[in-house]
Order: sequence, then structure tokens, then C-alpha cells
Amino acid sequence: MIKKEFLKNIIINDICKSYLGGKMNESRVYAEYKYKKLLIDPNMRAHVDSPFKIIKVFLLLNDISIDNAPFSYYKKSHTFNQWRILKDLLEFSQVDKKYFSHYANYSDIELRKILREYPESISGRIDMTGKAGDVIITDNRGVHQGNILYDGYRLQLCLAYGPLGDFDIGNIPKHITNLVKNSK
Repeated sequence: MIKKEFLKNIIINDICKSYLGGKMNESRVYAEYKYKKLLIDPNMRAHVDSPFKIIKVFLLLNDISIDNAPFSYYKKSHTFNQWRILKDLLEFSQVDKKYFSHYANYSDIELRKILREYPESISGRIDMTGKAGDVIITDNRGVHQGNILYDGYRLQLCLAYGPLGDFDIGNIPKHITNLVKNSK
């Protein structure tokens, strides 16, 4: 029941639809459960999910402290800025995807330089802690990452919305990539 109420929540849907310009794709509800302590996974590297706006909504199902592997987000990094143009273009163009290149990742060294050089367009990292029942809404075009679980577990329900129709998390909308492929 909670799954359906979360997916159909009028307030959440109105916020997401408004942010995405009035149109958004249908989402599905999925669960994220992190229970293995000290496990390093690919989401712990700072990254963006897409060069386009993509909203993720998290419903915390347990209290999340700094020890429960909170989601981390770099403030203001979701906006269009000079420091991300090249990576967004390369990710959009799918250049060298046959070699599994992924341009949406940011190393610690890159982020330190970007934070120092562009403080007006990206600033410090926020660790999203909260209580069971809290809702976190983010634009995952912004730089974000997961964290190591030190204690307990992290359990949350998630929704993902994009403005351009059929898309997959971490990828560009299919009708856009078809245009790129057809232009070669």
C-alpha cells in the first residue's frame, strides 16, 4: 500500500511536474537496500545520472544518519555551467561507448579543482540524513554519490522522473539517442 501511495502522491507529483516544465514520464517504484557494512560500490564515485534534468525522489524507510550511508549531493551542481559542458557533450554523443567509457563520473581531484575554480556554480557536499518517513527530492543531473555503510542499514523507496519521455536512469532519453545515432 505504501508503494502505491508514494507513487501517486499528489504533492510529490506536482513538485516534480512543475520542476520538469509540466511534462514527465511515468515512474516506477523501486527499493534501495544497503546492508553490507564497509562495502564499496560504483555509486560511491561522484557522478551525474544524465546531462538532462532527472528527478529522483527518496522516501526514507529507516532513520538515516551519517553512519547509514546517506545520499550526498553537491549544491548548485545541477545547473548548466562551463565546468560540465564537455563531459555532458561526450556523454550525450555516446562517443566511445563501445569501450564502456563513462564521462559522467568525477574524481576527487576534479571535484576539488571545480569547487575551488567555480564556487558560484558548485559548492559543498550535503549528506542527506533524515528520519523514517522523510522525503528527499533531487535533480540527479547534479553531482551526487553514495556513501559507505558503517552501521545498521539503509532502506528507501525511490521514484525517478525525466521530462522527455522514455528514459532509463543513467541514460539519455531513447528518442534523443536515436537522433544522435541517425546523424552519423
